[in-house]
Amino acid sequence: MNKHLNIIITLSLFGLQKLVFAQSIYNLGFSNRILEERSSLFFQQDSSENKEKYLNMYFNQYFYSNSNLPNLENLDGLYMPKGFGHLSGFLFNLNHNRFEISAEPTIANQKEYQVTVPNKEDQFSVLNDTPIENHDPQYIKNIYLKYKFYQLYISFGNTNKWFGPGIHNSLVMSNNAKGFYNYSFGTNKYVPFNSQFEYKFDYHVSKGITNSLMEKFYLSTLNIIFRYKTIELGISKNILSGGYPNFKWDQNDAFLVMFTNKNSRFWNTTTDTYLKYKSPSGLIAFLELGRPKRYFGDLNVNNYNDHNIASIIGLRKYGIFNRKEFLVGIEYARLVQSIYYNIMPSPNWFDDIKYNYHSYNQRRWTSHSGADSDDLLLFTGIVNTYQSIIVGINYERHGVTYNFPPEVKIEFRFAYTLKYKNLFLNVNYENEYYRHYGFIDSSVNVWTEEYEKGSVQRTKTLLLSLEYKIF
Repeated sequence: MNKHLNIIITLSLFGLQKLVFAQSIYNLGFSNRILEERSSLFFQQDSSENKEKYLNMYFNQYFYSNSNLPNLENLDGLYMPKGFGHLSGFLFNLNHNRFEISAEPTIANQKEYQVTVPNKEDQFSVLNDTPIENHDPQYIKNIYLKYKFYQLYISFGNTNKWFGPGIHNSLVMSNNAKGFYNYSFGTNKYVPFNSQFEYKFDYHVSKGITNSLMEKFYLSTLNIIFRYKTIELGISKNILSGGYPNFKWDQNDAFLVMFTNKNSRFWNTTTDTYLKYKSPSGLIAFLELGRPKRYFGDLNVNNYNDHNIASIIGLRKYGIFNRKEFLVGIEYARLVQSIYYNIMPSPNWFDDIKYNYHSYNQRRWTSHSGADSDDLLLFTGIVNTYQSIIVGINYERHGVTYNFPPEVKIEFRFAYTLKYKNLFLNVNYENEYYRHYGFIDSSVNVWTEEYEKGSVQRTKTLLLSLEYKIF
């Protein structure tokens, strides 16, 4: 069997020896992250291969077909409802040693069909499986204006960011939602203290985001990452401020709140820390812990802020069975609300309406599984420098303590990628099965297996994405 498998892998690599890396640094998804990570582990890439030229232009094309609920996550807010269609974008990038400018105008032609499903409310209304109202498919994303000064930079734009070692989930910042405008400054890259120790930092402050009270709130984020040999330590502090009616708070206050702590008892603060081990042999293991702090009126928040620690734990192994092409991984995110929620104040993740439940354009910029949830992903595949085949099983629950039974999603996923000269091809297929959708089933339904109409949902989604580097 191993002999036949080796022959298949060898044939799949044949003819791909002269291919050129074509993928841009924007619009990264699950498979893209896998390819980048594997390449950094096993290959010393030629700087001329990946370095952006002075002027770059990419054509991005997406074709999709979806049988029921919107489904896909971590795709820069791409919305693909029931139906079919295509989206097109031209990404322009101007890269100078002192500045960088980019923009990607995007248009869409979508045929959308109505879905009749139970309505989700409050913190569950911004999950990825809920329809988006007043969706505008014509917009400009990846706007980025950056000025570089030695090892530092300042920037403004709406490009998406990601913090954390996970490739499927992040507790504080992912690319699940559309990118929102923000100002930032930090280091251009890792800055070495010595030959083995290096660091980088970023400070971001969003422009005002309007909530349901028609008030503006702001996200202020400080990220610091330290690297020592094979160990990486990341620390992130996130403050959501503003959002109150008749409370004077503006952009300047949000810029300084990280340092002044002005009115800090009114704001939602999240502290996130992760530890990651990256072995040259291809093993990556990590643990990420996050702690929210919420305002509970006159109560002392320090008595309650440890009641709902969230976590992500994961392991990825490239090169199993002594074959660099083989990959296996597991990632588990747990954001289940404290079991003491009905006894004493217990801060929950992403459930504050004042901050749109940590969402932008009805999608979370944090973990897509949302408040009071957990999310398990098992995946394996064959990955080389130019192509990959990855399959996985996803088990996800919503409202674990909110309702019995909670929503349960089981999903099979398949992804194929290919790089050929200036073309990057990505095929994604997901087959999703939902039980207890919308929390309309009671405990009686569970034991008799008689579910309310609409509580069982099935969705099949096929997405074909093409990225072509024009120059």
